Amino acid sequence: MQKRNRTTATVELNLTAMLDMAFQLLAFFILTFRTAPNEGQVVFNLPPAAPLKNTTTLDLGGEHSLDSPPQGADTLVVRLHGGQSGRIEQLAIGDRNLPSLDRLKTELLADIANPKTNFGQVILQIDSNVRYENVMQVIDLCRRAKYCDGRPLSSLSLVERR
Repeated sequence: MQKRNRTTATVELNLTAMLDMAFQLLAFFILTFRTAPNEGQVVFNLPPAAPLKNTTTLDLGGEHSLDSPPQGADTLVVRLHGGQSGRIEQLAIGDRNLPSLDRLKTELLADIANPKTNFGQVILQIDSNVRYENVMQVIDLCRRAKYCDGRPLSSLSLVERR
């Protein structure tokens, strides 16, 4: 019996059709892709500010609901007035107007660290047209504030002014 010589046939892949399909899919996904809209102004729906009552004890530990805020702490009110551009144009701590964010930082840190005051809560009253990034700068300042014994400020409230 004779051996048959098999001829090996080479298989050719038609790459043109595959490349055509790949580029059609690529073009489809590029043309139909829609990016998310840019993040705009964040609308705050915040509860109204309620100052804390003065008592001889200070209870700021644990969780508190909006119905029962921590009792026994003085409230420090910081007002942020914005202009048409969304930038902070006027700053105030209580009834003291401040010229700049640097001055606010100095005054806020000094007021919180003062051992004669007992500010257990800071309320930020923010105009509705102040940009979110500017509000976050002030919140970061409040986060850095420490009492004279080194404890951080533990209560910060945001209130939208209309």
